[in-house]
Amino acid sequence: VIPFLCARSADHHGDTLSIACAGALMQLGRLDEAVPVIRENDGIKTIVSIFERSSSNVPLNTVLAGVLASCAREKESVIQIRMYGGLRPLASFLSASNPELLTKSTEAVALCAKSARCVRELMANNAIGPLANLLTNSDEDVAVNAAVALANCAENDLSAAGGIRSSGGVQTLLKHLRSTYAPLLVASCKALAAAGYDEQCLRQIIDGDGVRLIWSLLR
Repeated sequence: VIPFLCARSADHHGDTLSIACAGALMQLGRLDEAVPVIRENDGIKTIVSIFERSSSNVPLNTVLAGVLASCAREKESVIQIRMYGGLRPLASFLSASNPELLTKSTEAVALCAKSARCVRELMANNAIGPLANLLTNSDEDVAVNAAVALANCAENDLSAAGGIRSSGGVQTLLKHLRSTYAPLLVASCKALAAAGYDEQCLRQIIDGDGVRLIWSLLR
């Protein structure tokens, strides 16, 4: 089934078929055993190639980003996403207005950001600023994904901390330390911990009452 879906996802005769096939791949990608099969049948390469003709098709881009998010749980798939140019469209989607597209693209970016090489490419595609802006998104899942992505970026390449700082991300993350939504609180703590290795970020954390806020969470 998966080889058929990978092949038909790239069908140029209609986006409806591509959406259906890619949607099935996205669901299958939640199964650990399915991800290598998708990768080995050029599924990731196919998905990335479709982005070139689907720039304005939000429903199609959403399921395509969802496939990459499902596959990005596997290290080998992350390598392929980067190798075939998937990070550039994912970074561009961070400025989208559609909540579902933002959820899928931020999830994929957060997982890819566990790779230092991916972080460098994400920074080259100016992803840090949009991620920092998404920390205030009304959709909590998007905000959590953005915080996790920034944490992974700073953890794997400390130079990303400068972008977080200059984009106002540190102040927003500090505000989230008062959040009652546990996933956002945890992700924000992780991002601040990673960014705090940068001296200027640490100064912003201290000046923003971050030490007291973090201490209060330990009680």
